[in-house]
Amino acid sequence: MLALGKTLETLTAPLLSQAYELETEIIYDSGNGRAPRAIVPRRAPPAGMA
Repeated sequence: MLALGKTLETLTAPLLSQAYELETEIIYDSGNGRAPRAIVPRRAPPAGMA
């Protein structure tokens, strides 16, 4: 177990990145900006966009 607590306190990109051993990004619901809508692997920007 890596964390124990409320969802918004434990469902964080750094913690999920550690758990899955890859960089993650959390996309939040645009309605309230706090509720996680999706968790996806972080992608590198396209060549020439960095």
